Amino acid sequence: MNLKLKVFIFMALIAIPSIFLGKKVFRYFTFNELPKINVLGVEENKVYKDKINYEIQAISDYKIAQVKASLNNTKLEPTSFSKIGENVYQSHFEIDTKNLANEKYLLEISAQDSSFAKNKATSFMNIFVDNTPLSTALVKSEFKSEQGKTVKIELNSNKKLAQATANIFSKQFNFAQQSDNSTNYVCFIPIDCEEEVKTHLLAVDVIDLPGNNSKLVGNIEVLAAQFPKQVGFSVSQEKLMEEKQKGNPDHFLAETLVKAIAESPKEKLWKTAFDLPMNVQKITTPFGERRQTPQKGKYLHKAIDLINFPRSTVWASNDGKVIVKDRFFMSGNTIVLDHGCGIFTLYYHLDSFASDISVGDFVKKGNPIGRLGKTGYSSGYHLHWEMRINNVAVDPLQWVENKF
Repeated sequence: MNLKLKVFIFMALIAIPSIFLGKKVFRYFTFNELPKINVLGVEENKVYKDKINYEIQAISDYKIAQVKASLNNTKLEPTSFSKIGENVYQSHFEIDTKNLANEKYLLEISAQDSSFAKNKATSFMNIFVDNTPLSTALVKSEFKSEQGKTVKIELNSNKKLAQATANIFSKQFNFAQQSDNSTNYVCFIPIDCEEEVKTHLLAVDVIDLPGNNSKLVGNIEVLAAQFPKQVGFSVSQEKLMEEKQKGNPDHFLAETLVKAIAESPKEKLWKTAFDLPMNVQKITTPFGERRQTPQKGKYLHKAIDLINFPRSTVWASNDGKVIVKDRFFMSGNTIVLDHGCGIFTLYYHLDSFASDISVGDFVKKGNPIGRLGKTGYSSGYHLHWEMRINNVAVDPLQWVENKF
């Protein structure tokens, strides 16, 4: 081997490590990207009890030097620290809340790399501690009510709840806060006009924000209602043909209501009692009237019919959101309002709609929504006013008289 080749090999052996080392040194001094932080097992503004176990993942293209956490400026020590991926470092922390006061805490998390700049990312999260045992009670646990009526269930708690549900009639109904920041809750149970006459078990499941739960029981005795019978109601074939051409198929309305129930807010949207939706000369059809017509056969009229002068103003019976403003074959020009808690009011046979309301609008009690008409399956000017709870029709007059 000649001298030149030996020198070349020697220089190469020196240069290659130097180049590699030079790149590492250059990267050490110039790297300036902040680590990314993921927190697993703890969430912003959530309420916790007992022990909180959570993971902090620091993600960086440069080696992580340390991951820190503190609670209200008190340092928390990790129980483990390891590399779990090419660029991912994970620390496990545990917070024992049993010796902490029931209040709000600030969790501070930081991750720092080992570059010259010591790039550091910091994240803040508010959490709440609540180790108070859950205590709940029904104000009343035994009820008697007729078919077609609403039963109001009241629940008292020593703290704010995450969820409370009443289970009866093979259905589930949500409780709602009586008012903002209240620990008193209310649930409205509809009794179908054709519900079985007997005593039904009421089961209430309660869960608070940290996850404690309790179960309460009661019962509702369903009494038989004496629904009146109507004679002589009919709609001409010419009217039916005209309405069928002008209105959408009725299943469109039914499908919209099913979807709306699932999306109805769990809180009450109304603050005061329900009112009649118009100035009333007379209630021509009471709730639950038994009917028989050539078009519909035998059925129960699960609403009340109200009359006044033709094209009189019809208004919202309470605060709510407009979810339907359309024309249908049987109900004619129709408005449906969602009042929260799965409670809806329906207004049929309107002559016209108020021009300043649209689907999605929130309307206040007394806000005009249309004018009295006879569109749809109707033999004369009147308002078909209906109330449904989770799609079960109930007597709306009870809501006006009892001021639910």
